[in-house]
Amino acid sequence: MKATSGDLLYVANEGASKGVSILTLPQGTRVATITNIGGPTGICSDASGNVWVSAYDDQIHKFYLYKFVHGGRKPIETLRVPKGAWGCAIDPTTGNLATWASFAGSAGEVDVFPGARQGKPIVYRTNFEPVAGTYDNRGNIFADGIVNSGDFVFRELAKGSNSFALIQLNKPAINPGSVQWDGKYVVVGVGDVSEGPALYRVQVSGNRGRVVQRVRLQSLAIPARFWIQGDNVVASRRAYTVRRIGLYDYPAGRKQLDVFSGFHNPMGMTVSVPPK
Repeated sequence: MKATSGDLLYVANEGASKGVSILTLPQGTRVATITNIGGPTGICSDASGNVWVSAYDDQIHKFYLYKFVHGGRKPIETLRVPKGAWGCAIDPTTGNLATWASFAGSAGEVDVFPGARQGKPIVYRTNFEPVAGTYDNRGNIFADGIVNSGDFVFRELAKGSNSFALIQLNKPAINPGSVQWDGKYVVVGVGDVSEGPALYRVQVSGNRGRVVQRVRLQSLAIPARFWIQGDNVVASRRAYTVRRIGLYDYPAGRKQLDVFSGFHNPMGMTVSVPPK
């Protein structure tokens, strides 16, 4: 595959036939599609440009995590996930790989694979249904999700802890979306009850989360699926069937810099940087 010397945008489309779209960034030129891995359910990347895709094989009813090198179309590693995988995150301090599953009745779990290697994962049960998650720069996991009432929740699994603690946001939130560490704050995609969907930049202190900035993105979809890369952010655009992704300034947000098309209800997106 060509065009591997620059940043690449990976989009995990809903449905096995749609696969994972790979585009150059910021140009938006489509260069490849990854298929034959089942239906993508989420995606993440690490600082070395490796991309992990969580996917469900509906023929054998099993979840897997697939690892790809920057620009690669064939997985170089495959992890079997016992209970389910609806997204992933890489711990920058250890290289551990976390994925999450949601069960009925306000329950779920986060599975952590030490060193992103095959084997029995460390399992953290949750009393909420995780939707998305991220590591910060200290190895703490932050996740959003819902409880049985349908209410939005935001929680932290502090490094060394065995359970998630509630983080109380000082702003209302519904419709949990992507979660990402931007280098300074935990960023949470929300559908705000009064002002529309946005990205909350959250400063966490103890069990409180202070929204220091509400980043508004033109035509942002609900749920807000996004990926921050430096001073840009890519995010799904609002539509009944999401087929477009907007490119925006970050953290300024607001109007789109560009629009990329040809997707199908993205389950997540990430940016892979070329290895140094």
